[in-house]
Amino acid sequence: MKRFLSFLCWIIGEGLLLVAIMHFGENTTKDLLILNGIVSSIIYSTILLNVFFPRLGQHHLSLKRADKLGTRWFFTLTYTALSLAAIFYFEWVNPVDLLTQIIIQLIILSVLLFGLWGTIKPAKKNEVPDLKIQKMERNQLIMINNVIGLARIKAEKRPDIPANVLNGIRELQENARVLAPGNESIALRMEGQIMVEVNELHRSLKDERIDLRNVQYTIKNCSKIFSEHKRIYSPA
Repeated sequence: MKRFLSFLCWIIGEGLLLVAIMHFGENTTKDLLILNGIVSSIIYSTILLNVFFPRLGQHHLSLKRADKLGTRWFFTLTYTALSLAAIFYFEWVNPVDLLTQIIIQLIILSVLLFGLWGTIKPAKKNEVPDLKIQKMERNQLIMINNVIGLARIKAEKRPDIPANVLNGIRELQENARVLAPGNESIALRMEGQIMVEVNELHRSLKDERIDLRNVQYTIKNCSKIFSEHKRIYSPA
């Protein structure tokens, strides 16, 4: 429905634009009127695409960033300013032949095409790093689950582990099982912090004499990171 309404808006606006050009260009030659109509349509359509489809050509996660959209708007507005300036200049200041105007408008159009291509092309380059991040994240989640599982086994075998500590370890294991992937570098860092804490927990449980205060402190830190990760990356 949204696409249909967007298309309908584009059709209505395009029609009004062409009517306005024909009305105000009564004294302009037919060929020049067509050229101005094409340029105006390109300007209108490009701006409309940026408004209704800001992520067009940015299907890959790594391209959904404000800097890419800002670059598109920069080149769109630059093209708009240059092309309209050319129309007004050649219409009222220094009229030239039609071929010269077409060549100049094509040169200006290349600025827009260059900018749009620059915002789309990096998608192919960013696929590999993002796939590596996803693979690293999966491996890290598996390692977290494995280490907590080993820590729980060791804790359950030791009679000197209080029930509250054992319950804390079991709760960590449940949190690890439902840990949602974040697919971002900050998620990797948070999971790296969890990995450090669970490794410390596992190491502590291997000691002959357990420092329960350190174990409880480690469980508390790990639970805090789990909660923060869940708040940011778990689906609502």
